[in-house]
Amino acid sequence: MARILIIGSGGREYCLTTKLSSSPKVSDIIICPGNGGTQILSKNKKNIKNIILDSDNDIISFVKQKKINLVVVGPEQYLANGIIG
Repeated sequence: MARILIIGSGGREYCLTTKLSSSPKVSDIIICPGNGGTQILSKNKKNIKNIILDSDNDIISFVKQKKINLVVVGPEQYLANGIIG
């Protein structure tokens, strides 16, 4: 079962969360920082607002700590800064 980290807080991240959560291969989705819509999707989807993931090192550390299998980057700014999923 996959654990997924989605980075972002907009409608795009809501849509990604909705679609990915429909897969039977996904056990958990963590959205950072998430939004009001992603917060109410279901009990195995969690918004993480108090963690800042602004650099590759932050993301790598968080992914290792939470045993994340896949990172999905929503906002273009993260991609422009060189953070890739």
